[in-house]
Amino acid sequence: MRTNVKLLPSAAPLDEVLHFIERSQLDHIPVVDGGNRFVGTISLADVRDIIYEPEMHELVTAQDLLEDDLVAVGPDETLEGLFNNFRMHRARDLIVLDEQTRCVIGIVEQRDVLQAMHIQQTGRQPPTDH
Repeated sequence: MRTNVKLLPSAAPLDEVLHFIERSQLDHIPVVDGGNRFVGTISLADVRDIIYEPEMHELVTAQDLLEDDLVAVGPDETLEGLFNNFRMHRARDLIVLDEQTRCVIGIVEQRDVLQAMHIQQTGRQPPTDH
């Protein structure tokens, strides 16, 4: 799990959302409210249709673009549960939340889960690229 996660404020205007997405390697951008609690995610697909509508840049905020399907898991999720979530959401990454505070703890990438499953099954690290 990666714990140094940049979060997008829900009040961020569309230009800030676009700039954030451009710099991110994530499939789902975590969005938080003023109390730093997770409120949802935004993906490039969510903004694709309005990128070229200049009048929308002044009207739309991150809050307006949130996905209905929250791609988040708890910190105690099993490898199998993570793998199933990846498959169900067709995502490369999942947001990990503190279940009581709804604050973002980190992000798990699909490759992290695959590597952990490899180690669990074989007892050794997979070879690294040089």
